[in-house]
Order: sequence, then structure tokens, then C-alpha cells
Amino acid sequence: MMDLDQASLVTRFDAQDKLLRALAVTQGDHTRRLTRLEDGQRRLEDKFGRLEDKFDRLEGRVGGLEGGQRDLQGAVARVEVGLQTIITLLSNGHGA
Repeated sequence: MMDLDQASLVTRFDAQDKLLRALAVTQGDHTRRLTRLEDGQRRLEDKFGRLEDKFDRLEGRVGGLEGGQRDLQGAVARVEVGLQTIITLLSNGHGA
């Protein structure tokens, strides 16, 4: 009877050992997958950060262009006023 009990225990321990080994393999696989996912996430975060930096620089350049456009519009308006003044003076006979 003791031999039968011992054989039964050995069988159970073998089965538990196989389960633990299978669990270790599964956990190792999951760890590798999670590590790859975390590495990919870090790379995406780095790329997103660089995109944000580029976008900020682009916004600055657009702001500069808008300021230049306003300056140009003001200059054109002053030229128009000057030309209108010259035309008015010429049409009133002050140019001859």
C-alpha cells in the first residue's frame, strides 16, 4: 500500500512539476512580449515628442509669417495712400 501511495505522490509531483515548467515558459513568453510592447511604446513616445517639438517650431514660423504679412499689408496700404496722394496732386494740376 505504501508503494502505491508513493507512486501516486510521485505521479502527482511529476504532473505539478510539468505544470510549473509550462507556467515558467508561458511567463517567460509573456515577459518577452510585454518587454517588446514597452520598448515600442517608448519609441512611439520619443517620436511623438519629436513631432511635438517640430510642430512647436512650425507654429513659431507661421506666427512669424503672419507678422510679416501684417507688416507687408501696412506697407502696401501706405504706398496706396502715397500713390493716391500723388494722383490727386497730379489731377489738380500741381504736377505741371
